[in-house]
Amino acid sequence: MFYKKTSTNYAKWDCFESDSEDEIPEDEKEPIVPENDPAFKAMEADFNDRAKKRRRNRKEANRLKDLGNAALKKGLYKSANHHYTEALDEARDILPIYTNRALARIRLEMW
Repeated sequence: MFYKKTSTNYAKWDCFESDSEDEIPEDEKEPIVPENDPAFKAMEADFNDRAKKRRRNRKEANRLKDLGNAALKKGLYKSANHHYTEALDEARDILPIYTNRALARIRLEMW
């Protein structure tokens, strides 16, 4: 029932020494990877293919976004809406495309 206030002496922490000085920290160690595992090779190839496809889709989406921006500046709202929609089909994670398409649809009164 009685609470005794205790404090921690943090000065003792400065005197701490690890047990082994030759040990490499966890974040600096090389990852353990199987050398000739066919499942691992297939997974690595799949990662590379997906990354390449994402880069290609993102580049195409940015190109279509630029076309939509040019059409929007000219006042061609229907064409801009079409380009933005196609860009979103390529890459859904580019947020400015959503706002640009919303602006084009507001101008077209597509509520």
